[in-house]
Amino acid sequence: MNMTRIKVVILVTVAAFMFFNSPYIFAEGEEPLKVMTKVYSVKTDDGWTLSVNRYSLKDASLKKKGAVILCHGFNINNKFWDLDKTCSLSRYLASNGYDVWAPSLRGSGLSSKPVLADVRGILKLDIVNVPQVLMKAPFDLTKFDWTVDDHIYKDVPAIIDLVKKESGFDKVYWIGHSMGGIIMFGYLEVGTRGRDNIAGFVSIGSMMVITQPLSTGLKMIANQKPLLTASLLINTTAASQFRNFTLGTVKNPIEELLMDEENMEKGVINKFFNMAIDDTSPGVVAQFSDSIKTGKMVSSDTSYSYTANLPLITTPILILGGNKDGFVSEEGLGKTYIMVGSEDKKLVIFSKSNGYSTNYGHCDLVLGKNSEQEVYPVILNWLNERTAAIR
Repeated sequence: MNMTRIKVVILVTVAAFMFFNSPYIFAEGEEPLKVMTKVYSVKTDDGWTLSVNRYSLKDASLKKKGAVILCHGFNINNKFWDLDKTCSLSRYLASNGYDVWAPSLRGSGLSSKPVLADVRGILKLDIVNVPQVLMKAPFDLTKFDWTVDDHIYKDVPAIIDLVKKESGFDKVYWIGHSMGGIIMFGYLEVGTRGRDNIAGFVSIGSMMVITQPLSTGLKMIANQKPLLTASLLINTTAASQFRNFTLGTVKNPIEELLMDEENMEKGVINKFFNMAIDDTSPGVVAQFSDSIKTGKMVSSDTSYSYTANLPLITTPILILGGNKDGFVSEEGLGKTYIMVGSEDKKLVIFSKSNGYSTNYGHCDLVLGKNSEQEVYPVILNWLNERTAAIR
């Protein structure tokens, strides 16, 4: 790439950035909670590189309460946890004494992904990361497909090993939103790994039991499998950018599943679609398609039911959900709670009937107008109760 081309790319990117009104980026000295960040990377056994953001108090002399991993969901990246200063669970927990780690799973964020997804990522106009996208050359054409099973068996162990090594804690806490919770349910079911590595698990809006009737959005996902056989990549980035370009008049196809827009600030919604959405693979969508049809989460070859094996889980668990969630119903969350084998388990549904300000949807559990006042303290108190018991 010659200097003229580089200058053109920079000028065009900056101009577009200003035109589209960039998402909030924490600059040095602007972090109100005195939290510092650092980016790590770790390789999986099958050769993918995962990018992991670390959040911790700037005062290194303060003892950490524990290490917490925040894992994003389906076709989203780790910016989900630090999208805006009004709703950053990563900074909230770090400011309350936790060593917080937010990975991007394979295919998302700055982790390994198909080159086509990297090119589309430039549309997000993320000035901080555009140079990295332009300079790195992930021309590995074999990295076009992956499944939820790959996240469970390959991504999760690599992430946990990194966090244990760098944090110094023998066990970690895992907080997973949507698919980020699903993969921890799967991880905890196999052997002694959960007992050895996971001190506690918070599931936020994770779909382990799919109840009827299906919403329009879930029906659409369930019917996608026949269309995926010739697909190299599922393009969700461009659709999200177009949604913002039309000021929300053209909705994202699964927008009704993702959030209750009345419970989110418009600026946060725009940042979500601009920064947090990534392309995903046919394998992941096909696995969700099979799971929705069967009413339970199954492996990519459908031979193993993660849902049926929930009784194998004995790790302390907090299950959170909203009664307006388009992915998982209150009934489905209740059945998951009953099936989990843990003695230490708790279910909290965020709804008006339970004393909260509104009926929460899927992503607004984390990104809602009042999430920091209503949802975050529930998570923090649960963590504090368990870390205090072992200190």
